[in-house]
Amino acid sequence: MRKDQRAFTLVELLVVIAIIAILIALLLPVLQRARASADAVVCQNNLKQLMTGAILFADDHKGQLPGGVTDRGDPIEDHRCWLTGDSVRFEDSPYEGTLFRYIRNAQTYICPAVKDRPSAVTGEPVNRDYAYANSLTGAKLVKVKRCRFGVDPLDNNTSFDRLPVRVFYHYEHHTTHLIGWANINQAFEGGNVRMTHLHNRGCYYVTTDTSICFFNEPPDIRIDIYWAIETPRGRTIPLELYNRWGQFNEQ
Repeated sequence: MRKDQRAFTLVELLVVIAIIAILIALLLPVLQRARASADAVVCQNNLKQLMTGAILFADDHKGQLPGGVTDRGDPIEDHRCWLTGDSVRFEDSPYEGTLFRYIRNAQTYICPAVKDRPSAVTGEPVNRDYAYANSLTGAKLVKVKRCRFGVDPLDNNTSFDRLPVRVFYHYEHHTTHLIGWANINQAFEGGNVRMTHLHNRGCYYVTTDTSICFFNEPPDIRIDIYWAIETPRGRTIPLELYNRWGQFNEQ
């Protein structure tokens, strides 16, 4: 004899759906935080690898760091831009850069927290999410010392903080202009360029000793935040000053 099978009523189905929706609502923020934490770990590891590659480059080039965007036309191939070599197209990064021979995994140049990265010129995808301190192009590692930041760190009456000198850093690519190169010193670029706020409302950067540091530039800041660096001769210059290869060593 077959027993009657009782089906769910509409009310019971709605209750089950409501319970599932509540569980999803409770779990989703937890999953999002876990994903954000994982992205932050990958980002920090990327920066550490990039700095390690720069140190390896320096070991092969008389202790000097890789070239920057101003060195793309340098007649010496190894002095050209770490990211694009002699190319003016950031779409060619990182494959044409001088650092790619040391860090050959293209994913290292990409932060997983960034979901799209269009070029400010062509709108095509750009294969990088990290920038380089332009004043340090061709700088000798042993001559990179202290830096400071603030509203007016170029004022020599302001003492240097013993802050680690940032070399590679994560930047907000959506607000860049022209060729999409990041620069936190707005007085020199005239653009509204900010460091990223994707990781716990802040940004990671790596220093010359491969230490990972965190910096939180307020997203609604109304004043310019500058970074300055002490040169080998004791001068104070913007960390993002567009130097050419080795120029820092003589400043």
